[in-house]
Amino acid sequence: MNKTKQFLILLCIPLLLGGCGNATEDVTSTEPFNPIMALTTEPDEATPGYGPYRKSLQTAISYDGLTFVPTDEMISGQAHAPDAVIKDGDIYLYYSGWIVGNQINDIALALSEDNGQTWEHRNILIEELPELSDPTHPDILLLDDNTFRLYFSAHTWTQNGIFYADSTDGINFVYKGVVGVDEQTPLIDSTTHVIDNVWYQYAFGQTAEEIYVFDGDQNLLDFKAITSFPPNGEVHKPINGYWLNEKYHLLMIEEDAGVMRSMSTINGTDWYVDDGERMSALDDVNSITDATVVQLEDTYLMIYSLYQPE
Repeated sequence: MNKTKQFLILLCIPLLLGGCGNATEDVTSTEPFNPIMALTTEPDEATPGYGPYRKSLQTAISYDGLTFVPTDEMISGQAHAPDAVIKDGDIYLYYSGWIVGNQINDIALALSEDNGQTWEHRNILIEELPELSDPTHPDILLLDDNTFRLYFSAHTWTQNGIFYADSTDGINFVYKGVVGVDEQTPLIDSTTHVIDNVWYQYAFGQTAEEIYVFDGDQNLLDFKAITSFPPNGEVHKPINGYWLNEKYHLLMIEEDAGVMRSMSTINGTDWYVDDGERMSALDDVNSITDATVVQLEDTYLMIYSLYQPE
């Protein structure tokens, strides 16, 4: 399967799996739950096989922040699209899951108070949502006042876009508004970072070659341009980033090759290709689809999404 077809299948998942309507109103508990660790086949014949039920969240570590080695430890099965922040020494890992507690195809939280050795999983609640599909593809930031800012992908029957909500505890969120909505171009799977007090957000359009760029501040992000990221001449999927040696490193995946690389910047506008690979291809079958990195006391912890076909 070529890169464009894979991307379009991934793009269609929220439209096929997320029913229109506020499913998060059905969340009856944010108490801890045990994650599903086993993978499963497609829920039905009409659903693409590239969904979260064929993915799992795995960990990798690095001592220099550049070369990551898988640990073969699974955080959750039937899960993907991880993004994490650290608050008061605890790791708040958000992800999309197929079965997460009492929800299906929704965002969940995995909380670790011991540097990723153990995880406590909870459903999150987003109050005051308009008529949207289930939120997917979490994109989390911690604001200066310790507010959790959650960007997420969702849709109505006529509009697709990136929306956001805020929380003081990382579990109970309140809907705040929309960043980008386009009736013609579905926008999905944002990644957001802040450099010199300027906010930058990337979201996927129709193909991996069309990345929609927004910038501004925490209160307003405006559309700026459409771009792509070909660090070695091949188009890469930009995912999440992290700070290392006073540079912001944006992780990128060359999907056909299954290789994770990165580009870095000090000002948010001028990007340079980092030497080497952040993680090499795993094998001829399994592939990395997404990742997030947090800095611990003396290591860097990566949580990545592993796609495992039948």
